[in-house]
Amino acid sequence: MAKEAGGVYIGAEERTLAVGSSLLEVVAPGEGDPLYAFGAVAAYNLRGTLMRNNTGTIQAFVSSGANTFLTGTAQGDAGFNCTAGKSLHLGAAGKTSMVRVSELGAAVNGAAPVAKAAEIASPAETTAALKTAVDALRVAVKNFGITA
Repeated sequence: MAKEAGGVYIGAEERTLAVGSSLLEVVAPGEGDPLYAFGAVAAYNLRGTLMRNNTGTIQAFVSSGANTFLTGTAQGDAGFNCTAGKSLHLGAAGKTSMVRVSELGAAVNGAAPVAKAAEIASPAETTAALKTAVDALRVAVKNFGITA
């Protein structure tokens, strides 16, 4: 490692995120924060952790400005992104995904993300129109995974 590279601090002799930029920090148990850290205190686009194999990636990020990493992010926003065309899952090991996010949208409770539902028009004041509107809501709620 070049001397200009800075950081590492595995046992915490020097930095603890309070000053300057940290390239990596790991502090022993009982010392408190951080147990694992990396990054900078300056406004850089920062990819924290990148995990990948030959079929996809996931990365954590902190945004330094508008629309970095994902459209709609603002400075200071943090998040995760994955390979386009793949899904991000959250759940318990070996169980059905509790949350699944893809380019199509998001779903919960094991449902697959589907395209955004069409706008549901305000119904006329007739029983048939109200039934149509309620049925459209039922389909949207089912597709999101809230109901079976």
